[in-house]
Amino acid sequence: MSKMLRYRFIAFPVHLDTYGFLNEDEKSVLRCLIRLGDRGWFYGDKKLAKNLGIGVYHLRRAKLRLHVLGLIRIEKRGSQNYIYFFQDDIQCWRLTENINAKLQVDHEKMGLGRIEFKTEPFKSDEHFNNYFAQMFSKFANGRKGRSQNDDVEIVQELEAEISLQTPVRKFKVLTEKLEAAHPTKILSDYFNYRPQINDLKYGDTKPTDPDEIRYLETLDSKADKIIREPDEKTKLILDEVQFRIKQGDSNFEVGVMLDKIYRSQIKNSGGSHEVQK
Repeated sequence: MSKMLRYRFIAFPVHLDTYGFLNEDEKSVLRCLIRLGDRGWFYGDKKLAKNLGIGVYHLRRAKLRLHVLGLIRIEKRGSQNYIYFFQDDIQCWRLTENINAKLQVDHEKMGLGRIEFKTEPFKSDEHFNNYFAQMFSKFANGRKGRSQNDDVEIVQELEAEISLQTPVRKFKVLTEKLEAAHPTKILSDYFNYRPQINDLKYGDTKPTDPDEIRYLETLDSKADKIIREPDEKTKLILDEVQFRIKQGDSNFEVGVMLDKIYRSQIKNSGGSHEVQK
């Protein structure tokens, strides 16, 4: 079994940015998922489209194209929702022969050997665009030539595609990890899942997966205890949370802020992700 090759960079894979292979919508989506890292995006298309300043249709088209290129991976959360992640295993990418060749040169210059891509590349940009147009005709023309009445069919087409071989989010494992999780990590996850927690507690639409329900309930309980009985460091963090909420930051934005604090704490503590016993 070949080992996973992680593609590490600060801002954006240079070969995807330099040669005009991706359009601006696709770059925006990819940059967002890169920033989110292992947390991924699960709030829904309307919110992500608003955050990125693009239309929902163009967001869905971008996600589908990136999925075909192997640049994003998708996990199913519960029975209906999906989480999107940047695919940082370069072997899973399916780009063009030209870009693959440039990636090979970079990889070998870094002394990492050859990349064993898992899928044959597209011959060219045109080859990919033609393939995509044939597979997903509703998205073929990008920003041109679309009727507003196509939306229902487009959503169905997209959902049919992403439902193929999407692993289910393992909430049972996530619940187990909460037992030893760092308080700031719990708070970050709490704000990321706060809409789902509120839906579970007060809404009409509830998850059907019992493992997801248990995870949300456990996360809510642990976060509540941390908020009610904070230590001195957590008090300072919660003060910042309150400030961000008062100035109008969303749950997602607060979650991102907490995740940055958590990563800084882990780095300063020498890499321990767990609560000190």
